[in-house]
Amino acid sequence: MHVTPVELQLLSLHELHRWSECANLLAQLGIDARIPVEVTVVIEDFIGGGPRSKDNIHTMKTIGMLQGLSHWFGYNVRIHQPQTRKHRLDEARVLARTHTNANVPHATDALAHGLAYVRKEVIDG
Repeated sequence: MHVTPVELQLLSLHELHRWSECANLLAQLGIDARIPVEVTVVIEDFIGGGPRSKDNIHTMKTIGMLQGLSHWFGYNVRIHQPQTRKHRLDEARVLARTHTNANVPHATDALAHGLAYVRKEVIDG
């Protein structure tokens, strides 16, 4: 089965939402499920100048769809500029190789954005 990056992102959002609902139900039953207080989705911004190709338009629609679904699920959304990930790329590559045994550039970039978010907004506050 072939899964496109968009389908993978949708599956990830769906699984995160399902996990969140289960954890909230357990909490209502008095079971500590260690639910994060807030869920934040980090999206790399895509600003293209000039004429739009089919790929550019598809990317912009995907970003809009992920933003919309995230807001609909009640998640926070942070938009990062592409260069935000650069300081965390080495760390992301190591983590990606450790958990996937593959060189997956898009997954590495996404992980680097997540690590940058955690460093800036969670650790450094």
